[in-house]
Amino acid sequence: LPQIAHFFLAARQFCPPAHVVLDPFGGTGTVPLEAILAGHVAYYADKNPLARLIAATKTSPISSESLRHSLETLRGMYRRRRAPRYRPDVINIDHWYHADTAKWLAVLRECVEACVVPEVTNLLLVTFSAVARKASRADSRLSVPVRDRSLGERALAKDDVWRLFEDQYQANWRRM
Repeated sequence: LPQIAHFFLAARQFCPPAHVVLDPFGGTGTVPLEAILAGHVAYYADKNPLARLIAATKTSPISSESLRHSLETLRGMYRRRRAPRYRPDVINIDHWYHADTAKWLAVLRECVEACVVPEVTNLLLVTFSAVARKASRADSRLSVPVRDRSLGERALAKDDVWRLFEDQYQANWRRM
């Protein structure tokens, strides 16, 4: 809830203009982002590596041209690939993904890792993380990983995995 962070940052008795703001349990970076937007210097920490990645992504400016270029580059790389170079070393991967879905996610991950636009690397990784969750057999209604039995043996084709990625990337782009 950015409104809570904004409320305290706007209260001059708590946070004078251009002040340093520290969030020791920064989570996904809402307080640091609001601090930066309010003209403060922001520092944050969190134990969760995914939360740190999301926070770093939210607090780093990226040009529209870099966003557009990285998506085009990644699309071309992904379309050319026919198979992953390695099988992901993920515990219970067959429980969470159909083999075909896992294959195309592995291809996508390899393309993300090879993308040569450094300022968008974190955004690509955050986007991939969201897609991996959406493409899984996990119940999307729960925050803990529980298999959704109603999904059965659903397999996503190559184009389906890309469509999920591109939709998520566009949504993240709009947020930025």
